[in-house]
Amino acid sequence: MVEAVSRTAPDIVALSARLRTGVKVIVGGAPVTRQYADRIGADGYSDNAFGAVRLARALLMKEPAR
Repeated sequence: MVEAVSRTAPDIVALSARLRTGVKVIVGGAPVTRQYADRIGADGYSDNAFGAVRLARALLMKEPAR
């Protein structure tokens, strides 16, 4: 999907809710807060790259990361 978006450069990317059962979503970075991540139903949040790596590893191992 990322390759297709990069190649076609659409104005909007819409995802089906059905995809959500098989994909973990994490968000972060300067414009994002933990409260926002919680509000949108993200599986995790990190405010830095190192934390994002720990979070991704924990999600892949199905351990609680929050």
